[in-house]
Amino acid sequence: MPTEILLIDPDTITRRLLKYHLQRAGYVVHEALSGEVALDYASRSSVVVADEAALWGVTMESAIGIGAKQFAHLPALILTNVPHKNEHAKCTYLAKPVRAVHMLHCVAALIGVD
Repeated sequence: MPTEILLIDPDTITRRLLKYHLQRAGYVVHEALSGEVALDYASRSSVVVADEAALWGVTMESAIGIGAKQFAHLPALILTNVPHKNEHAKCTYLAKPVRAVHMLHCVAALIGVD
């Protein structure tokens, strides 16, 4: 059964490009423009790939770590304009511009596939 990825990004072009690479790698991708839309897919997904500010104007790390119960079980790849240190065990940051090979490597690491 393929791994399901929840992709959250308000930018249509970025979302299409990321989805293309994730699907080529064999993942099933659920797209959302924002956190509110993403809630419908959270229970079915294994990993979240999200623009840093896509969830309710806060960072994905805060949403996962502090109170969004729907996302609490999901590891996340956070795409950011400013590089961050990985401060949360379930979150990995990747600075933009994102190279497909790096994104796919991070997703595989988050789900425990080498």
